[in-house]
Amino acid sequence: MQYAIFNMQYLADYPRFLEDWWINVTLDLLGCNSLQEKEHQLVQRIQGLSDRFTKERSELVEDYFTDPANLCAYGLFFFPQSYARTQFVMQEILSRGWKPSGPVSILDLGSGAGPASFSAASFFNAPRVTAIDRSTVALSHMKKIASLWPQLEFECHVGDLWRWIKKPDRKWDLILASFSFNESGFSIRQTTTLLANALTERGMIIVMEPALRSTSETLEAWRDHISQQGDLQIWGPCLHHRLCPLLKEGKFWCHEVRSWRFPASIAFLNRHLYRQVHVLKFSFLALGKQAPPAVSSFSFRLISPVFRQRKKLVFTGCTSDGEKKEFRMNRPLTKEGRNQIQNWERGDVVSFPLNQERLS
Repeated sequence: MQYAIFNMQYLADYPRFLEDWWINVTLDLLGCNSLQEKEHQLVQRIQGLSDRFTKERSELVEDYFTDPANLCAYGLFFFPQSYARTQFVMQEILSRGWKPSGPVSILDLGSGAGPASFSAASFFNAPRVTAIDRSTVALSHMKKIASLWPQLEFECHVGDLWRWIKKPDRKWDLILASFSFNESGFSIRQTTTLLANALTERGMIIVMEPALRSTSETLEAWRDHISQQGDLQIWGPCLHHRLCPLLKEGKFWCHEVRSWRFPASIAFLNRHLYRQVHVLKFSFLALGKQAPPAVSSFSFRLISPVFRQRKKLVFTGCTSDGEKKEFRMNRPLTKEGRNQIQNWERGDVVSFPLNQERLS
């Protein structure tokens, strides 16, 4: 079986210096000598923040960063996950052919303490980051973290992200919105226009949201609007510019399930939480003004786990021609080939250089 995988070989990693930085901040703010001393408090705050992040946006008005324990819980547990999620999306759009010219300017809408910005910036030399958030505390800590990148040019602004970009005084190469649109509410039509106006000709918009059905289907509706209007081009997760087959069917929703190298501090805090921290679940949408390079050969994005049915491997993919298809690997596979396919994850993009004849 001959096939290639665009993004499976990439395994997100979280820098040790960022983990150490947040541990030191926690020890300082909470007045302790080890995380173990404040483990119970931190675990409680992680549980509370997790609940908040899945609530309606009306319940997220309060700036939860003003509480030092909340800030530390976020920095230790959620910051690394946001950093790694962004790595996966950046790796994918770069592998699909996005080539920004010159120093990359990044606009982070609803940046929080900046995990998405710093993750994206790590892919480029001398990046320039502009961060917008309503939390002065989060931006204050983001500014301190930015000092860890000597080549990074950084500026931040406190305020509502929508009011700030309605009349942008410049354009950016990369616009990020990581788990922020679901908190703020937005109009698909208005958002498309605003972001397109703030984007350079070779620019890219990346929106990441929770893997919940509601947030994922909102992104699917947005990409359907894009596919019909033609103002922007779809770079991901779809390999096509047609309507979303999952949204049309209304049974399942598109999201990623990604393995990553999570830091030891998360493993420690999770020992009584029992969360599935070994995988990252999220949905995303990547849009650009220019169309992505055409996908050659037969390709699909895996939108289900790989199941075993007797001697067959069964899975579902969203194909490059815009269809949802069920696949069964019918031909005999080597042990190595079977193991490799069983390790595919939801969101992997698979390309068969030959044709579909080996699948049914």
